[in-house]
Amino acid sequence: MHLAANTIRRGGVLILTAGACAAIAATAFAGSQQLKAFQRPARAGDAVPRWAVQPSTARYGHIVTSRRIALVSSSLRGRAVLYLVKLKRGLCLVQFDRSGGAGGGCSPSRWFLSSQHDVSAGGGNGFLHGVAGNDVVRVAFVDRHGRLHPVQLTSDGGFLYVCRNRNGCVDVIRAVNGYDRSGRLVSHDVWSR
Repeated sequence: MHLAANTIRRGGVLILTAGACAAIAATAFAGSQQLKAFQRPARAGDAVPRWAVQPSTARYGHIVTSRRIALVSSSLRGRAVLYLVKLKRGLCLVQFDRSGGAGGGCSPSRWFLSSQHDVSAGGGNGFLHGVAGNDVVRVAFVDRHGRLHPVQLTSDGGFLYVCRNRNGCVDVIRAVNGYDRSGRLVSHDVWSR
């Protein structure tokens, strides 16, 4: 009887230990799937002004967290800041610039990035902005003449590029490409033909 009770106790401890290890492994796996920006602790300046995403909260839920993922300053367009915002059911990119306004967009979390679309990009007020998935190490846009223009990625995977055309990015960008470590094209988002 004593032997059976010890075996059951050991078995219970083994099951609890295995369960805890599985939970830790699942959490680690889920964490590794998060975008780079959300894998680091929040810093001063990461909080997006709530008014900028207020219209999207009705559809995608409350703000869970946000990160400032890119900052650029130019004599042509002034200063711009890009935030990546995680809502309960979606992700948003929000750009602030010298006009004092905000622009961007949101998508359901499952559609924000995918294996075929590993760069999320947009444009506004003369800037190209976006975020790259964790496997993307280089981003470039294709201009209307078919030439590639590299875009500098931040450590959070974000980017802000100043379009130098008089009309900003309008009719300049034909596609935005993302490349992995081996230089292979892993994302191609066509903007215009």
